Amino acid sequence: VTTVNTNNNGKEETITTDDEPVIEETPTQSKNDKFAGYKFIEVDGGDLSGHREPNVVVDIGFGNRKYYSFTNEYGQVIRVIADEIVLQDDDNEPVTSSGRYYNDEAKVPGVERSDLDEGHIIADSLGGVSNAYNITPQESTLNRHGDQAYMEDAIRKAGGATNFEAIITYPNTETQIP
Repeated sequence: VTTVNTNNNGKEETITTDDEPVIEETPTQSKNDKFAGYKFIEVDGGDLSGHREPNVVVDIGFGNRKYYSFTNEYGQVIRVIADEIVLQDDDNEPVTSSGRYYNDEAKVPGVERSDLDEGHIIADSLGGVSNAYNITPQESTLNRHGDQAYMEDAIRKAGGATNFEAIITYPNTETQIP
């Protein structure tokens, strides 16, 4: 870039600079880094089969939401992340009269027990779907009135959340009940 300036004595000065191109910073962790060691697969949000593939990552956000569920080598959901949780929009999204995106939840092994719910890891009201990668057997009181319900209510009252992460652990490699 060449610039011509006039100094205080009326003399012209020519200044030449070689500007370096602007380099934009990129996030330190790309999508590929987040998914390293996992195969990304697509599963319909309303898939009720209850089947989970091992070592996969699935988008469990309804619509344009990007919520990711990860399974281990035993097909157990071990981690769910969301950069931003966006609340369900009852006025502009197709929800049932009960406030859900789907009429039923996936039949993950264990949910048939009377003391366990088909619990969402990220609730419908927070934009989560109903397939096996977002449903896990949850003790009914915990899911409806305990810490799970408290967390969901706090996120709703806050108008959403950022940097959400759920870590799910299991007593052994044989069960789908955390």
